[in-house]
Amino acid sequence: MDQYFNERFPGQTPAAIPFRIRLSSGLTRTDPSTFTADEIADAGYVLAPEMPEPEPGFRVIWTDGEWAQEPLPSPPVRTLSRFKFIQLMTPTEYLQLKARAAGGDTSMIYALEMLALVEHVETDHPLVATMLAHVVSVNLMTQQRADEIRDAFYAAAV
Repeated sequence: MDQYFNERFPGQTPAAIPFRIRLSSGLTRTDPSTFTADEIADAGYVLAPEMPEPEPGFRVIWTDGEWAQEPLPSPPVRTLSRFKFIQLMTPTEYLQLKARAAGGDTSMIYALEMLALVEHVETDHPLVATMLAHVVSVNLMTQQRADEIRDAFYAAAV
């Protein structure tokens, strides 16, 4: 479906032609299926170029009469209490982590020590990614389960 923007209203994002257009004479037309190209142009509407697919990590925006790409905004840094973070794991998962640390796994010892030192965990803290990657690498949980915990962390943090 063709998308148009109205030159009379800068900043307007392209959209389907509206049901009603106002011609330069002041008259209005109300059936888009019958609008002629001349009437559409007279009402100030211009056919917009097709919106491109965004590059990875970017979004497409309409600016100054053309499509542009801008980086996706970074997710806000949010925090979750240590207690709530631990609750994202099942008791079995958490106890397996502790047992692994007790068995001498230095990565788990470090992660659990760091977790014990903080009152709140921020969503961008490298401890989260490191700990989840490690538990997957030593087969304490699947990548899918680690992703579920990470997603729940982002959703629960305030």
